[in-house]
Amino acid sequence: MTDDALAPPPLPTPRIADESIQLVDARNRPCGSAPRAAMRRYRYWHRATYIVVRNPPARSACSGAP
Repeated sequence: MTDDALAPPPLPTPRIADESIQLVDARNRPCGSAPRAAMRRYRYWHRATYIVVRNPPARSACSGAP
């Protein structure tokens, strides 16, 4: 057996740029959708969600963050 035979199969190509993003107007009302790449390129307004995970001493659980 060769080393190539023991290697795991390659991962699929990510398709994040093809993801459809809901666009909103200045009052946060839905007004359409666009592919993620177009939303980023033309800086369309969109909704976003962030999650912050903290451990008991109120420090960020991500490495390198304060």
